[in-house]
Amino acid sequence: SLSELLFKLENNIEITDKTIVLTFDGAWVDTFIYAFPLIVKYQLPVSCFLPTLSINSEDMFWEDKVLVMLLAFKQKNIKMPLFDFFPENILQALEEGSSDLEITPQGIFLFLLGLNALELKQKLIALITITKTFNALGAGYPAEPTFLNWEEISTMEKSGVLFGSLGHVPNFFSDLESPK
Repeated sequence: SLSELLFKLENNIEITDKTIVLTFDGAWVDTFIYAFPLIVKYQLPVSCFLPTLSINSEDMFWEDKVLVMLLAFKQKNIKMPLFDFFPENILQALEEGSSDLEITPQGIFLFLLGLNALELKQKLIALITITKTFNALGAGYPAEPTFLNWEEISTMEKSGVLFGSLGHVPNFFSDLESPK
């Protein structure tokens, strides 16, 4: 477990080469649906770190929203949107990656990479623009919850899963300004 590893590290106790620690970052419902049954079955010591803002939330991180939007574009046979807020090198890579701008896994990766390269203000403007385009299609986000709820957390905790905090609002290192 994480607490056992920390104890060994703090007390200079030897750690074997086969030592592993299982942790999950984020309050993803997938952890409960897919991992938790295996955690219980194999009695695995696990630690989960949660951003409290996400608990009981049906919202998504912006990267997930963009992925859902691009997949909705693909389902409606809409080509990869080339927005003018992308840096020139990303636009060029998107155009070169697929001559007909078909939405592909590589294209989605480049699209997210292009958004991530933007300054925070530009990123917000870009996300608003993308969302407006998405909404104009009449598409919607999935209805199923994305994050854990308190009941699921309680069930996991009763089975021995340890929980820690990622703070209230999840922060991605790529979104932080130095020296935070």
